[in-house]
Parts: sequence; C-alpha cells; structure tokens
Amino acid sequence: SLTSICALAQKPVVRIGVVLDGPSSFSETAASTFEQEITIVLSDEYEVLFPADKRLIGDWTKDRTGALIDRLLGDDEVDMVLALGFLASQQVCLKASLSKPVFAPYVGQADLQQVPQEIRRLEPPPPEKPVQYRVSGVDNLAYLEMGGNLEAEISAFLEVVPFSSLTFLIVRDWAEMIPNVDAIGRSIE
Repeated sequence: SLTSICALAQKPVVRIGVVLDGPSSFSETAASTFEQEITIVLSDEYEVLFPADKRLIGDWTKDRTGALIDRLLGDDEVDMVLALGFLASQQVCLKASLSKPVFAPYVGQADLQQVPQEIRRLEPPPPEKPVQYRVSGVDNLAYLEMGGNLEAEISAFLEVVPFSSLTFLIVRDWAEMIPNVDAIGRSIE
C-alpha cells in the first residue's frame, strides 16, 4: 500500500542538542559549521534536526556549562549532544557515564586535560602490522583531540625567541581544566 511505501521512505529523525561555552561570533560560526557538516554526513540515513531551543549558550564558566550539558543529557527530546568549546568538551569528557551519544570536538591535549583514553588494536590486524588507535573508553563519548603538545610548543618557541618569562592569558575556568598547566610552564627552561 501507499502508506507502507511512505513509511519505508521516511528516515529516522536524530535531534542534536548543542552546548556552547559562551556567547561569541566564533561560537556561532563554529556551531553553524558543525551543524552543516553533521547534516551532510548523516543526511543519507537520518533526518538531522538541530532544534533552536536545544542550542544552549553558557557564560564561560565550567559550572554553567556543565549544568547545560546535564540538561541536554536529561532531555528526552535530544538524541545526541554536541559539546562545542573547550569548557563544554572538557566537562563532558570528565563525566563518568553518558546517557546518550556525545561528541566533544575541542579537546586540546587529552593526557594533559586528564581526558579518558584507551589504546586499542584493530581486530583482526592487517597482515603487515597491527594498527593501534585511541578511543575514549567511555560509552557514548567521542572526542576530537586538536593535537599539539604544550611542553613541546613552549620549548620550540623558546628556541626561536629566547625569553626568561612567559605569561598565559586564559579564562580562569579553562586554566582549571588543565590542573598542572602552571607546573608545565615552570618545568621548561
């Protein structure tokens, strides 16, 4: 029947909630870009929705950002959470468990930020050599590590421009995400 054909043609709907660290033109541009790209990637299999009332903007503090993440994780009208920003990515990565899939694309340096990670091997391994890859090891958590190594970058900068002191200007809650960031700076000479 025509009803059966129409039902088969419909794609499942996925509703994605977004948490931004705080208001800024960069945050809005990043959110729009991620929404467009996610829609393109998933559109063959899903109808992707980013409901406007599920785009939550923090106030640049970890407490508020964490509360907004919790709100989306507990929202039955949200199927997945996109944690956009360093605070949002950090806050979601430190949760012991997640009730729905979460993507955190702004992890700077996982080991330095104490973000969970495991090394796994590709099974079955290719004949030429085993392939290893890193995962969060937490159900429903995927994150993107932006790369870089703070210690190596400061050391390289020191070689190019000799200096005796270096000052970081950083949002307080961001500095708290990396508990030993001040020790790293002091250890490089």
